[in-house]
Amino acid sequence: MFLGHYYHTIDEKNRVVIPSSFRGEISGKVYLTQGMEKCIFLYPEEVWNRFYQKITTLSLTRKETREFSRFFLANATCLDIDGQGRIVLPDYLKNYAEINRQVVWVG
Repeated sequence: MFLGHYYHTIDEKNRVVIPSSFRGEISGKVYLTQGMEKCIFLYPEEVWNRFYQKITTLSLTRKETREFSRFFLANATCLDIDGQGRIVLPDYLKNYAEINRQVVWVG
């Protein structure tokens, strides 16, 4: 579980450090996707896999379900964390969240 809030800066290569307390909850890759209210959601791989399985079992006959699935899945990306605890934030997510230099991580 991610707790707290942390401030970090994106470097010129769109790399941002994941807070060390968050990294302690992550083993492997992370998934980023568009969240609500111009936020970006980060999921550890094992959490994303459970979330993905739940989404894919929802009935696609409902318009709301299709829209929800598209919103989360079409904009998702899988990323590796480098040796310094950073990820490269894709431009489309950076633009969606209107991020310039400052990032606030919220648990």
